[in-house]
Amino acid sequence: MTYYAAPGVKDLKMLPLLLTCPLRLQQAEEIAKVVAKYHGLERIDLNRKCRNSQIVTARQQACYIIRQRLTGISLNQIASIFGTAVNYDHAAVIHCDKTIKNYLAVNDLSTVQDIANIKIML
Repeated sequence: MTYYAAPGVKDLKMLPLLLTCPLRLQQAEEIAKVVAKYHGLERIDLNRKCRNSQIVTARQQACYIIRQRLTGISLNQIASIFGTAVNYDHAAVIHCDKTIKNYLAVNDLSTVQDIANIKIML
């Protein structure tokens, strides 16, 4: 199967997913951009294989918000947004979601404020 270049598609493995539900994945990509911008990062930083706490927190918050906002998107599709460099799969997305939910459950002030501010920016 031959794929032709599509605007904004850097990973050709993601192209079939974009063709199946382009609107949802574009919305997820926009959420990731907003979260990165909020944390003072570039969008590509969320795809880097890095354990810097700022990047990890931003990636976890992006997964959480995407999961909350876009209920029709699969866990594997959410994982594909962050690329193969960070070895994300459905289990990593579930872990991100649980981590942020735990922070919110104990009223972690930083996380509560971050999520609220990001939702306002969306």
